[in-house]
Amino acid sequence: MGISILLCAYNEEANILATINSIKLNETSCDFEIVGIDNDSSDNTIKILEAECDVSIRCTERGKIPCLKVGVDNAKFQIIAIADADTIYPIHWIQDIYDAFENRNVQFVFGPVYNRDSNSDLDRKIFDIFCVLSLLFRVVPAVGFNMAIRARSLRCILDSYNGGALTGWGIGTEALRTFGQSSILFSKNIYVPKNMDRIHERGHIKSIMMWVGEWFRLATRRNLKIMESEYYGF
Repeated sequence: MGISILLCAYNEEANILATINSIKLNETSCDFEIVGIDNDSSDNTIKILEAECDVSIRCTERGKIPCLKVGVDNAKFQIIAIADADTIYPIHWIQDIYDAFENRNVQFVFGPVYNRDSNSDLDRKIFDIFCVLSLLFRVVPAVGFNMAIRARSLRCILDSYNGGALTGWGIGTEALRTFGQSSILFSKNIYVPKNMDRIHERGHIKSIMMWVGEWFRLATRRNLKIMESEYYGF
């Protein structure tokens, strides 16, 4: 059992090498590969992926979901972890994900995130509480750069949407609906510091309003309206 890390990117030449290096520096006993998917960038992103990743692919259909479909189809391991091109991953991130899947009943794993510029205990506690409460309402608030899922399950979920709106929250919640509450694991060990630049650019109030609306859609058993690409300009 190994991990295929899908690294989807669009015009990320300024950030992506640091992300790849942080993944390569992880201390882990498991086999893993980095599958880089370039979403038809106009900069040198694809050249960096070709030089640094185990597998590099160009996806000409714009959007995160088409990239994930291409990525999972070219992944060789049973577990798929999803990474962002502007994120620095902690040194035990891969091992913590691998350990979580030792439980054969687990289909989907996610962990907390925090602002890398503040990294306060309060931020972590708020996110932990939010995740626990969300699971009570059968919403899985998994962010799309700190989650992992079994490859077969991800293929099933991606194929069932046929171009509909889907984010990390949507993938996790669909896994819960399909495989049951016991198949979902929220692990505080699998934490990641997040670059908040895109949220700052859009504005915190607008971002929060988008998230609140989507959360209520999932809590009321509806599907999402907003694609992850709309959140992050991807």
